Amino acid sequence: MTKEIFISHAAADKPLVDGFVRFIRLGMDISNKNIFCITYNKGEIPSGDSFTEHIKININSAKIVILLITPNFLNSNFCMAELGAAWAMNKKIIPIIVPPLRFDSLERTPLKAKQGIRLEEIDIFADELQKAEYKFTISLFNEYGEEFKSQLDALIKEIELPENVSLEEYDTLKDEVNSLVEKSKRDRQKIDELEEYCSKLEALKDPSDVREIKKSNMDSWGELEELIDEVKDSLRPLPKEVISALFYEIKGQVFRPNRQVDHDIWDSIETLKHEEQLFVDEDELAVTINREYPDIDEAYNALDQLYTFIKDSFDDTELHQTFKQKYRMPLSFNTNFVRMLLEKGIFTSL
Repeated sequence: MTKEIFISHAAADKPLVDGFVRFIRLGMDISNKNIFCITYNKGEIPSGDSFTEHIKININSAKIVILLITPNFLNSNFCMAELGAAWAMNKKIIPIIVPPLRFDSLERTPLKAKQGIRLEEIDIFADELQKAEYKFTISLFNEYGEEFKSQLDALIKEIELPENVSLEEYDTLKDEVNSLVEKSKRDRQKIDELEEYCSKLEALKDPSDVREIKKSNMDSWGELEELIDEVKDSLRPLPKEVISALFYEIKGQVFRPNRQVDHDIWDSIETLKHEEQLFVDEDELAVTINREYPDIDEAYNALDQLYTFIKDSFDDTELHQTFKQKYRMPLSFNTNFVRMLLEKGIFTSL
């Protein structure tokens, strides 16, 4: 039977591993049958099966791979092989840094660009599990997490560390980790306070004013993405014919679909004309929008802001290069841009 959670660890860390597995098993209210941990439940390897093949199968089928990064882990060729296999299979990996190690301990692994989690950071660990779509009661998880944290010092002291890590070095790094954990808690509290403030601000102020304040603190790429999202939201309720007329009007052009060829388009335009969402100049066969409709006016303003931003960004070389690398086309307000990024087709004006 394959497992959902694969815990990679060094055999020498068994006291810590046992406590950790107990914590997540009780905190998440899950069975041993869902956890592969070779020292905790011997991995339930069937008699006669290949040890390495069994490990490979369980990494491959696991929903997440948790790495308990310790000095013993980093000194174990087998642990590093498990890490490499999980990385190569593009698994959801949660690296947990155990004192006396620091984040830079991942530098000599394939995970050097991935942020680890300190063993004490129970709340961040819970967030990562929830991102992997695990459902559990957070209060129960925190209860067993705090119990586990209270036992950490004793569990870590039971581990036989490699000779190259002295007790003095361990104590020094432990103090440093504790200091960083406290700073992390203060930073998280400040972030929570700011998020609450923003929520209250959004509830009290005009949403458009709030968006402008947020944009003022963004770089140009963030502002472009914000404008694109606003335009997509505003275009969503509008018919394709209205969006086409909007596009041409924003560009200072006129929407003139061919009446002899585009019969279906003109049937829709006639309906929208009777609803007064569109105006039609019968002599010029020119189609324009009626901005008295709030949805159309909102879409016009959002699209105009995006169009103006793109025009004004002509000298922003970094923005244009980033856009070209990501979307494989130049940053220009044209039908391809609208189709690719705004996810709306535009009727050609003939």
